[in-house]
This record gives sequence, structure tokens and C-alpha cells, in this order.
Amino acid sequence: MKLAIQNPFFDKPYIAEVEMSRRLVLAAENIGWQAVEVQTGAEIRAAQPDCVIVLHHWTPKVAPVPTYLCMWSPPEFFEGTDRLITNTLSYDGYLIGSRVVDRWLHHLLCHTPKRYFKSPFYTSAPKTAYRPPDLSQPRLVYLGSNWDGPRFKQLFEGLDQQPYMDVYGNPDGWTYLNQTHRGALPYDGNSVFEAIHSAGVGLCLHREEHRQAEMPSMRIFEIAAAGAVAICSDHAFIREAFGDTVLYIDADADPAEQVEQISQHMAWIAQHPQQAEALAAAAHEIFIQHYTLEKHLLDLLPHHEALLTDKGFKGFVPAPMSAQPPAQVQVIVRVGGRPLSYIRRALDSLAAQTYPNIGVILVEYQPVLGLDEAFLGHYGDRLQFRRLASPAPCRSTTLWTGLRAVDAPYFAILDDDDAIHPNHLQTLVKILEQQSNIGVAYSGTLKVLESGSPETLHQMDTITLPYFQPFRLQDLLELRNFMPPNSYVVRRQLLQDILDRDPLLDLGEDFCLVLMLCQRAEFCFSYEATAEVYWRSDTQDNASYSGKPAWRDAMRRLRLMFWKQEFAPGQTLLSLQELRDRERQASQPEAIQHLEAELGRARGRIAAMETSKFWQLRDRWFRLKRRLGLPVEE
Repeated sequence: MKLAIQNPFFDKPYIAEVEMSRRLVLAAENIGWQAVEVQTGAEIRAAQPDCVIVLHHWTPKVAPVPTYLCMWSPPEFFEGTDRLITNTLSYDGYLIGSRVVDRWLHHLLCHTPKRYFKSPFYTSAPKTAYRPPDLSQPRLVYLGSNWDGPRFKQLFEGLDQQPYMDVYGNPDGWTYLNQTHRGALPYDGNSVFEAIHSAGVGLCLHREEHRQAEMPSMRIFEIAAAGAVAICSDHAFIREAFGDTVLYIDADADPAEQVEQISQHMAWIAQHPQQAEALAAAAHEIFIQHYTLEKHLLDLLPHHEALLTDKGFKGFVPAPMSAQPPAQVQVIVRVGGRPLSYIRRALDSLAAQTYPNIGVILVEYQPVLGLDEAFLGHYGDRLQFRRLASPAPCRSTTLWTGLRAVDAPYFAILDDDDAIHPNHLQTLVKILEQQSNIGVAYSGTLKVLESGSPETLHQMDTITLPYFQPFRLQDLLELRNFMPPNSYVVRRQLLQDILDRDPLLDLGEDFCLVLMLCQRAEFCFSYEATAEVYWRSDTQDNASYSGKPAWRDAMRRLRLMFWKQEFAPGQTLLSLQELRDRERQASQPEAIQHLEAELGRARGRIAAMETSKFWQLRDRWFRLKRRLGLPVEE
């Protein structure tokens, strides 16, 4: 098993994800797995892992392999941020750090067709051998970076006066401490445990959001793994998991009272070292039995293996009791404007599909050097090719040539410079097979910005997820397309009255087809990211680079074409424009009232200023300067 651990904050020295990444590597190696730390989608692809564990939802899924998100933040931190919700939805599985988050995720996903798993997975530590701590002169260690500002400042100002206290972490986060800050520890997967073990006692605190979400801190697992005594602010998970093997303080008490409670615990530990050591040993045993990272990884494995088949990453599973072979999907690939290296990438992604029955309709609008029978023969029987010469006068005619050649139950489109993930076709065909009312199934699409010579391997610069949303007709009627041509699979029967309607467009032909399909079918979003569109940062061969005037002209033509055509009862481009006009008109009185209120408040502030002592002195000073003939700048 080869594991990639993606840390979006790989280059930030004091971020907790850096330490967690190192611990996961060590734990994976302990069970005989390979593990590599990565930051970007390009690094994931270069590593070629079996799966990816992502430590933070700051990024979406960015590679065509099973990718699992660690859910270690309270939902309150990101629930209202659309980009972070989109990122969360894009993953294949979820490693859960709290039962509250488990329920939250269920609410987010339960009404989608998405296939996924959830598995408990905490911010824990690799397995350690128990070493009794030296509690003859116990010290208390706290570790923290304060990345979000000084947490528990009043508490630590009180602890700064205590002789037993040691604080480690980013120096910038602890500038207000005078005595107890000991610098930063290296995040190497080992130094933290050594510091805690040497001190004998560790402090574990939680923000209110983490307490409400029952989300435990890394600290409790570090302290238990280090074989030290834990002093924790009261927390539902820790009470349930570790019980009376740790010492507690009242999380709702004022800081002075909390300092007193901590000092009482430290005094008890010093006076009862054997009893305190028994607590540390019991907590360590609970950690070993239930919470090591090795256990979490091994518990993940059966979920991963089931998901490979369930989501189409490996093999094709026919429907139970089905004697019929799977229906063919014909993929239209238009070629002629780009070299063979791009076409090879597109066809390789088709050959890598786990869906077994794929036909390729090659529409050649001009010859491509090297695109011959010998080249196509490399794909053997995996892909069934049909070649069509089509020196068409415009781009839409090339597309319509391919559409007219479709004779399979389903069709898709793949531009010659784009790609799809191995489970793309299987994911979308499954939706169409299971829901007979759906005419078009589509997935989210990654945007890959690449550079380099077309004749060499392409350098991936950035990978983002701009196209990932459920169907929204209003966006399409406002001519905002969220479905690139390689994102969907369509039932052939929808083409019946489209084939003789070539729009004769030089740009926007793919979007035109989407609009025509919207008038004829229901769409279903898979909530998966299984397609990729490639843009070049240093060439101009993308249609999207054709220039704003050309695109504005294409949008004007589409607007004219569909201006009074109905998409749903009462919904046309014209009706939407009229609705927008009415909304703007209705909002004008409210806007005027808002401005008048702002003006009134401003006048009030000015009046208050003019009656102030400062303003009166300022006015007298200006009058005096004028009498003296001095310049006055008001």
C-alpha cells in the first residue's frame, strides 16, 4: 500500500498539519506501507499512490486516485464558506474526528448520489512503548502555535507565574509570556513526545467550538502516547474515551480559578507520584488499544478496498442477474488543431476507464501528424475507433458531425487536450442506469494549468476545481456554463430533434449543445470530481483564449438563438432578464433609503464633531490665523 499525505501547509513551519504529516508517515512505515508527503496535485500524480489522505479541506480533491479528507475542524469554522463546502463534497471518503462531525457530514451528503465512506480517525500519534515518567519533580508542558491569535491568554498569563510551567511553540504566538516560553520544538514526529515525557505532565485545552463539536485536540493523544499524566479541560470525547485516567479542570471557570485547579493537580502529582504514574499507564493503554495511527490506517484499509470497486476505480461490476453486456458509450473526440501528444493523453484516459465498452468517434477536421492506424492500434481492442473526415467550415459543424455518427445508447465528448479519470464513465453511466428519468449525468471538473512544449511531457502548474455544482438552470440562462464538454454522459435518444440543428457557431458550440439538452432532459450531478480540462499558461490554443470580443460575439449569438425559447414552464432568457430588471427597479427605493440613512448618520457625526471642544478650538485657531494673514488649509 502506497499512501500520499497531502498537507496544503507543507511549507509553514509551525502549523500542526506538518507534525501530523510526519506522524502519519512514521505510522505507515510501522505497518509496512510506503508513505510520501506532498503538497500539490502535481506531486500526488508524480508519486502515483494507491490513495491520498488530505489533512485539511483548504484544497479540493486534485488527483484521479481515491482521496480521503481528514475532518478535524468544527463545522462552525467553515459551514458558511461555499468554497470549503465544495472542497469537502469533492472527496471520496472521510476520516472523522468527532461524532458531531459525522452527523453533520451525513446531513450534507445523505440526499446526493455520491458514494463514500466514513471512518473514525483522530489527530493521534504512532504506537509507542510505555515508559514510566519521572514525577519526582513534575513539570507541566503545553504546546501550541496560536495561529489564530492568543488562545487562553489570561490563563497563560497566570500560568506564566507558576514555577512548574513550560510552553513550547511559535515564538510569534507567545510574545506576552515573560518566563515560561521555551522556544519551538521541531515537528519531526518525535521531539514533541520526548518533551512531554521529560516533563511528566501535559496540558490539553480546547476552544469552545471544539468542545461543542466534541472534537479532541492533538494534545490528549500526544500526552497519552508520551506516557505522561494529562490535565485536560473538561471535554465530552475525553471523558468518554479516557474516563478517570486523566485529571480535569472546569472549562467554564474563570482563568484565575483554572490556574488554581491546575496548581492543585500539580501538587497532587508531586505528592502521589505512584498514583499519578498509574493514571499515565492506564491512559497509555487506552491509546494503544484504540487510538494509534497504525490502528486508524489498518481500519481504513477495508473501506478503501471496498470503495475501489464501489466507485469504479477498479474493475467493472455488472448488475446482479444481468446477462446483457454493458451498453456502449461512444466518445466524440475532435482532432486537427493540436499535436499528437495531446491526443495521446486524451485517448490514454479513455483506455484507462474501468467501464468496459467504449467506442471513439474521431472527427478529423484537419490531418494530424502521426495519427494513423499504427498509432491507434496501440489501444488494441480496448477502444473501438470510427474515423470521420470533416473539413468543416466552423467548430459546431465538426461537433454535429460527431453527434450524427452516434448509434450507441450513450455518448460523451472529450476535447483532444483534456482527460477524464478512470471511474468517470462508470460513475455517470451508473446514474443513468439507476434513474430512468435522468437524461444527462455530469461530474465536477478540475482545471489544470500547464506549461511546457506540446511535444514533451506537460508541466502542471496549478490544479483547481472551478466546475463543481448541482444543476442550476438560472446560471445557464444567464449564460454561465458550469459543465465543460467532457463532464457529462448523455442518452442518445435526446439527439433525435437536435441532429438537423447545427447552430453554425465558431465558438460556444459545446455550451449551445448544453442549452439544447436543457430543453429536453433532466440533469443529475454526481457530486464527484472525475474530469479535467487543461489550459496552457504559455500558448493560445485553447478556444477560451480566443479573445473577449470573439466570446462576446458568441454569447450574443447564443442569446439571440435562445432569447424566446422556453427551458421550463415560463422560463426563457427573456423572462429571466425581465425578472432581473424588476429586481433592480424594486431595489432602487431600498437603496435610496439606505443612502439617506447613511447621509443622516454622517450629518449626525459631523454635528457632534462641530460641538466638540476640539472642533471649537480648531475653529478659533483658524479665525486667528486669518486675522494674522497666515495661510489656512481646512
